[in-house]
Amino acid sequence: MSPGPLAPLCLFVEGSHFRARLHPVHGRLPLDRDRHRCAYCAGRASTVDHLLPVSRGGAARSWLNTVSACIACNQAKANRTPHEAGMRLLVKPHEPKAQT
Repeated sequence: MSPGPLAPLCLFVEGSHFRARLHPVHGRLPLDRDRHRCAYCAGRASTVDHLLPVSRGGAARSWLNTVSACIACNQAKANRTPHEAGMRLLVKPHEPKAQT
């Protein structure tokens, strides 16, 4: 099984050489992408929400299945899709552009 879409190209310095590699989505990266704004209410986000819950077959490490969410919205959505929970996304999840 594939880990899902890859993150932007990341450059690392090793001695006097630059090395580039791709990183899959993990941890709190969607919060950085979304500037810590809740995708449902635009408040301060501190959690990452899976649009299609992982327990229901959603990709755990996908830029397109994750958005930032405040605790209240994440708990209100629970183990449902935004549509099932009657919640509207204010932003569309996307893969960030590579920064060089």
